[in-house]
Amino acid sequence: MKRRFFLTVAALLVSGAALADSSLLLRGVGGNAVSCDPPGSQSFTTTGADSFLIPNYCTNLTITMWGGGGGGGRSTTGGAATAGTASTVASPALSAGGGGAGASTGANPSAGGAGGIATGGTSNTNGEAGNTDAPGDGGDAPCGGGNGGVNTSGAGPAGTAPGGGGAGGNASGFSRGGGGGSGGCVIAVYTVGGLTPGNTLTLNIGAAGAGNTSGAQQGGAGARGQIDIVWN
Repeated sequence: MKRRFFLTVAALLVSGAALADSSLLLRGVGGNAVSCDPPGSQSFTTTGADSFLIPNYCTNLTITMWGGGGGGGRSTTGGAATAGTASTVASPALSAGGGGAGASTGANPSAGGAGGIATGGTSNTNGEAGNTDAPGDGGDAPCGGGNGGVNTSGAGPAGTAPGGGGAGGNASGFSRGGGGGSGGCVIAVYTVGGLTPGNTLTLNIGAAGAGNTSGAQQGGAGARGQIDIVWN
């Protein structure tokens, strides 16, 4: 009976030592305990400059970003649409380029704008060019972003956020403005140590391109960009 009791106590002591050793996994450099911030997320949807304070994440921090969509061209000549602008992170260097503007040449259709170029991430997906789905349609943003405007008779509809391209104007099928290209998409995943908690990321959220609104059968506007950050 005494032998069984001593064996049980010994087993408990060994288990306690194992638990103590496992707690080292929760300690940082120098044996200081690591205190993780709660998991969370933040979306940046207002175009222009912004910033983000890196939390003390303990597994991953993921940045997903879209550039602004390009504007659609009008059905006839005159005036011009504008391209969307890039969403960026300064350091680490990430860029989801804005979509190009659709052309306004009076053709059926005019040329679509190019998709935005994506660089710097774990995954980089260029935007879809205008006219890809159908003549005059805006490009759809990748990574689950916004849809491009669909070219119908009359003025072209705007793209949807984030990053969809605007549709071209349509003169009853005789001539169509080019669809705007969508913004590109960057997904960047950082494990612990990839980013320094307490540092600040400098962000820029891409603006939408304007449609060509100089006359009849105007082009639709592109959609704004966006930056989403999730950590756990």
